[in-house]
Amino acid sequence: MHATFAAAVNYPNGGGYGVAVLSKEKPLSVVKFPLPGREPRMLLLCEFKDFWFGTTHLSLQSTNRVKSAGIIRKSVEERSQNKPVILTGDWNATPKSDTLVEFEKFMTVLSKERSRTYHGFKPYK
Repeated sequence: MHATFAAAVNYPNGGGYGVAVLSKEKPLSVVKFPLPGREPRMLLLCEFKDFWFGTTHLSLQSTNRVKSAGIIRKSVEERSQNKPVILTGDWNATPKSDTLVEFEKFMTVLSKERSRTYHGFKPYK
């Protein structure tokens, strides 16, 4: 297995916080894009023979998620000229949010999950 990591934050004593892709094959190439927010975020895209695979974890702030959607759109459109792009992640957004509505303008959403996701506090309100 091959681990590919994109650190959004590097810890002073080693290690970091970010996103990762674990794959059977070693990626042919890897690109990393910083995303906006008070807490640093990253978009990680890994190229394989027949496709690109990416992941991210978007900001908790709506305005930063929408800004991130623009960066993600440009990154995905550039790579989808030659190969399909599969994107996964934690959107930190509700199904009808501006962020997910923006994603649906340039991507086919495969999981039409319509329930909310929550932090560990007060999940039923």
